[in-house]
Amino acid sequence: MRLPVVLLCAAAAACQPASSEEPERSVFAFATLTEQVVDIRVARDGAAVRGASVMVCEPRLAATPAPGGLDDVGGVPLWQSGTSPDGHCRGLLELPADLREVDVVVQVPGLRGGYTDERLRERWGPFAPSAYQRVAVAQLASVVVELEVE
Repeated sequence: MRLPVVLLCAAAAACQPASSEEPERSVFAFATLTEQVVDIRVARDGAAVRGASVMVCEPRLAATPAPGGLDDVGGVPLWQSGTSPDGHCRGLLELPADLREVDVVVQVPGLRGGYTDERLRERWGPFAPSAYQRVAVAQLASVVVELEVE
């Protein structure tokens, strides 16, 4: 009984093509993430601001809450850093490939800067960050956030 099984296995092995070539690899690659260089400069009157807290977040969906809906939608932090003595924070960030815009949030006590939507500053009142700006992902390589004394 063992002999037929051995012969069957030997015959099956002989039917397989003997090849030393590597199998073809698929050229298709489904990219869900993309790398983006980040270089954000924070300045006051053109001078570097050291130690500013900087976050890159997913874009907020709405500045004002929907009646009876969620109060805060979006704004999930994707990257966080502090500025160096030259006022820059630099890095490499992995983002979802379909993300086209992000919010850059800067916090420096006693200073304030621009908001893409001023309703957010009004809504958050004294807890508002210094600056909250929407930028295209491609612009993250050269963002300048200018601040002034409150």
